[in-house]
Amino acid sequence: MKETIRKLKQRKAAIRTWLAQLNVEDRQLDRAIKAILALPVPESAESQPVKQRKMSLAGRRAIAAAQKDRWAKIKAAKAKQ
Repeated sequence: MKETIRKLKQRKAAIRTWLAQLNVEDRQLDRAIKAILALPVPESAESQPVKQRKMSLAGRRAIAAAQKDRWAKIKAAKAKQ
């Protein structure tokens, strides 16, 4: 019984040590987060919207024609079988 109590007390001390380490790490993370939030945000990151790329009508038509040709080849191959 005494041995069990001694082991439990050791385990409790280990848990307290672990919790103290977690508290230290928590405070360090809080300081790091505060430091990051205090940094100024560059104007270019805030003010410029993301530019959408646009495909020309000729480009879309070329892609559509190529896709139709691919499907025509597949259908022709199935018809031969």
